[in-house]
Amino acid sequence: MANFPFKDDLLQRFLIAINKAGRDLISIAAIILGIVAISAPAEVESSEIRIEPSILLSEEYNDNVHLTAVRMYDDYITKTAPSLSVVYLAPNWDWDVAYTYNYLYYARGTVQNDSYYSFDLMNKNRIISDVLFWM
Repeated sequence: MANFPFKDDLLQRFLIAINKAGRDLISIAAIILGIVAISAPAEVESSEIRIEPSILLSEEYNDNVHLTAVRMYDDYITKTAPSLSVVYLAPNWDWDVAYTYNYLYYARGTVQNDSYYSFDLMNKNRIISDVLFWM
């Protein structure tokens, strides 16, 4: 038990507990750092991540919006499409994710404003790399 120059017994017990907790945290940190140092790989391979935001803005004229033979309506259509693409390339793992939100605005109101989205996900895993050429 440590000797503190305090006369209050409660304060002395509190300082002893803090001192013991600090020693315990230091020993736990040393154990974790030792495990990380032992488990570090002998070779390190890099990976690549690419994030690409984009936006598309287009205008078109359509002389038959409803695609009918009678009562054809024409309209100007504005399309806005913001998108986000993320590509992650690792030695044994490739990911390609793309999300696009499409919004169509009809200037004359022949069709209610339309919106839809698309989500694409591609994955490629290589369990054993370079099976034929591993020398």
